[in-house]
Amino acid sequence: MSRIFLLLTVACCLPLALLSGCGGGGGGGGAATTTLASFVKWSSITPPETVTIEGISQDATFTTHTTPGGVVTEMVDEGFSTSSSATLEYDSEGNLERVTIATPHTNATWESTSGDLYTDSGVVIMTDSAGANVGIAFDPLDPAINWEYQTFGVWETGRGTGSGTTGAITIGAPTTGSAIPVVGNTTFTGRAAGYYVDAPGTNDYLTASAITVNVDFANQALAFSSTGTRTLDPISLTPSEAPTLDMSGTLIYAAGTNSFTGTVTTTDLSLSGSSTGQFYGPNAEELGGVFFLVGDGAETYGGAYGAAQEVAQ
Repeated sequence: MSRIFLLLTVACCLPLALLSGCGGGGGGGGAATTTLASFVKWSSITPPETVTIEGISQDATFTTHTTPGGVVTEMVDEGFSTSSSATLEYDSEGNLERVTIATPHTNATWESTSGDLYTDSGVVIMTDSAGANVGIAFDPLDPAINWEYQTFGVWETGRGTGSGTTGAITIGAPTTGSAIPVVGNTTFTGRAAGYYVDAPGTNDYLTASAITVNVDFANQALAFSSTGTRTLDPISLTPSEAPTLDMSGTLIYAAGTNSFTGTVTTTDLSLSGSSTGQFYGPNAEELGGVFFLVGDGAETYGGAYGAAQEVAQ
């Protein structure tokens, strides 16, 4: 098992410092790339192809001292946006050549030809040569990622420059409101990734968790929880369990509409905030969302998640 995949499945996170040290990525282009007019599902993509997928994002802007790892002096929640997108460009071998994120507060691009992208077992590591713009995402074209209708990513831009953004996005093919089931209970399972800044503003991390969402379609309610949250220290590279960053909350939506939202809190109640998201696929086969929580001082925790309905055995 690769070290990167091991970190995400056992240690469940990647550090910003480790991200800034990664490079590589798939090549093999050469063939003309077509542009997919609209996204339906991942199995409909036939590389080489470029696809722009709209979604929901959450951004926060920050200021810090100009040295990497410097103290965060201000963190401002910029809220959720439904006018955001990610553009994914695949070469003829199905490798990601370029990832572009466009939100009201972030416009960032990572390219494999510049050494900005590294993909391993479906985990996409994004970093520029200076380590200023970093992030992780999941590539559903990789067999290791068993999603058909959605995916997500998180990032930090301007790291070590004095100011920048943290953000997260969920993208995919949304379910029409009328196609969401109106009866039954279904369990969705998947993954979450995030970015965390501690209260003094002296430490920042990327995080990863497992998530479970129990959906009561009759009452338009989702019981959301994340478990097994871990971090990796950006200096020592030591993985650590972070159970206090596990979250739970109830999200709700109006009948016939595809937009759920609600309050989520960490297990120790030190951080609280909101999550918003939507169902994906023709009949709500998958779901995804973003979240942002705040605590005392500079303490913030934001991120995104994706999940699919459990298949009955």
